[in-house]
Amino acid sequence: MTQEQDLAKLRADLAEAKRKARQYENRVKVLTNNQRDKECRIRTRRLIEHGAILESILPVKDLDGEEIKALLRQISSLPVVSKLLEPYEKDGGRETFISESALIHGSRVVRPGGAVASFGRDGASPKPLAPPGPDCASGAGRR
Repeated sequence: MTQEQDLAKLRADLAEAKRKARQYENRVKVLTNNQRDKECRIRTRRLIEHGAILESILPVKDLDGEEIKALLRQISSLPVVSKLLEPYEKDGGRETFISESALIHGSRVVRPGGAVASFGRDGASPKPLAPPGPDCASGAGRR
């Protein structure tokens, strides 16, 4: 091969490499956008589900966003609620949860199976779990 042929081949190889680099860059952009879209869809679904749960439990359908925020801040500042939320603060809610069948009766949390944790009026730490009381066994206060 002559020097001119070598130079032409190198230029062709360079052009091919640049073309492939552009393809890879575009592929990275597409994958990044797909991932962002997927995360956005997951977040949107979570927000809709949480809003639906909130509306099903609290009478907030006629409240605007600021009113709901103020209500939730007031609720979350109650001592008994602060104690209930402690496990969530420790593990980010990933391993601890209160299922839908866990019920709150005054200052007692009735867990599935009827185990009861009582809180003092000041929101002090819960007393050890006790067997269900008579009102719990009958299902009193359940939705």
